[in-house]
Amino acid sequence: MYDTVVQILRGARYGWSVIEAPEPDKTNEALATRTPEQIAEALDAYVIEEAAKIVLPEGAPESPYIVLRRRLFTENCEMWGTKTAVALGLIHELPVDTIGPAQSPSQWWEWQDRGRNRLGELLCDADEFARRNAYASPVPYEWRAPGMDPLIYQLAVREGYLPVGMTKFDPAYLQSNPKLAEVHGLTAMQWLQNLQARDAGKPTPWLPGGAARSKP
Repeated sequence: MYDTVVQILRGARYGWSVIEAPEPDKTNEALATRTPEQIAEALDAYVIEEAAKIVLPEGAPESPYIVLRRRLFTENCEMWGTKTAVALGLIHELPVDTIGPAQSPSQWWEWQDRGRNRLGELLCDADEFARRNAYASPVPYEWRAPGMDPLIYQLAVREGYLPVGMTKFDPAYLQSNPKLAEVHGLTAMQWLQNLQARDAGKPTPWLPGGAARSKP
């Protein structure tokens, strides 16, 4: 019946891609008491509910629903079984292991060196971080041109916002993936404050170019 769940999710009603599916063992566990249709509906409803909490940059090419669906259910992604179990109500969300959000670019850099991301949560394994860190220098010209703060590029690469070639790790926060035009004229601190505003679902305080957003 697992294959039926996948077929339903990838069908016309839900439109999941060919690389997205729930983890088989947890899905089969839930199928002991629910139909494939109920499982598919629960999985997609969970993605919709969680996607509503994501704030994407203006002009983002994909919707929060698509971004989160890929992050949660790409086959063999990290913690695939745990994510499926949570979505199906088999387990509750575990407490987040965090040391608290970084409050400055220098603290954010320190957090990364300690294996933590911008929010203070676990970043990635040591080998992956070493690969990212090596790629963060030298900074490409377009990221150190006039009006650019090179630290933005370095923090983004180390965090996983800007992917380093092909990687098994999904970029940590696809909604935070910086674009050149979006951060031109911003300091790393201003960019961090914009990210913090998005986390809270608020308008970003800084516009491209470095001007403060007018208060309503």
